[in-house]
Amino acid sequence: MKGIKLNSKKFETGITELKDILKDGLLSTVIFDKDSEEIMAEYHYIKDSVKVYNSVINKTLNIFRKNKLSNIDKYMLLHLEDDQTLVILPISKYRWILLIDNNQVKLGVLLNIIIPRLRDKFQDINKVT
Repeated sequence: MKGIKLNSKKFETGITELKDILKDGLLSTVIFDKDSEEIMAEYHYIKDSVKVYNSVINKTLNIFRKNKLSNIDKYMLLHLEDDQTLVILPISKYRWILLIDNNQVKLGVLLNIIIPRLRDKFQDINKVT
């Protein structure tokens, strides 16, 4: 992992827990600073994806603000080709992205178990050691 400022041991534990739950359903994950785009921690990171993710998020948020729509609260989901879902968790000054294989992970599990656990887990990971 490169550029780690978060508690990397807790991140690795969190990823292990995610892998235990999601098995092969977890294709990739990355936590990055939303302003600098510095990668804080990653697992199977897809090269240059942070710039793309951040651009999509920022443009979406700007469109919502410009049109006076409610802001995105806890997460964004994008259903992608090849039966994949992109999960975007904006948390504080970070963004946590997961790429999920829909053939391996049910939407209900993702929404009711995984996303709430990630938000809770991030509070622990976010503590610098």
